[in-house]
Amino acid sequence: ASAMRRVLDLDGTSVVGLGIRAICAEEARFIEAAGDRVTLFWAHEQETWDWDALRARLAGRRIYVTFDVDGLDSSLMPATGTPMPGGLGYHRALAIIRLAASVGTIVAADVVELSPIDGFHACDFTAAAIANKILNYALSGTARR
Repeated sequence: ASAMRRVLDLDGTSVVGLGIRAICAEEARFIEAAGDRVTLFWAHEQETWDWDALRARLAGRRIYVTFDVDGLDSSLMPATGTPMPGGLGYHRALAIIRLAASVGTIVAADVVELSPIDGFHACDFTAAAIANKILNYALSGTARR
């Protein structure tokens, strides 16, 4: 049912997931069978991520960025369907997007899974700021702060 799973039905596509915190047994089996078409960078390992490997995986590619706000740490983004601790910080998330824009071409993007909390607008603003940064980085092709 996952959109990213459906993407892999298309020949010549691959998926790079960053900040992944949990998968089910069925997903694990699929990922293992997919070989090099799926690359995951686990959230609990983010301090030791191989940025050169990520850069190489994205270099020269047309990139669709789907940013799921539940990938952010729940202290930053409680307004989502599955808030979990141990996620990405705001600046780490932006570093990933800047990297993608600087080595590949962002051709499209979305920001998903915001579930607004009445009277609490910080999360709405954070999601909008991320969408703005994706657009700015994609149009500039390089990192702008």
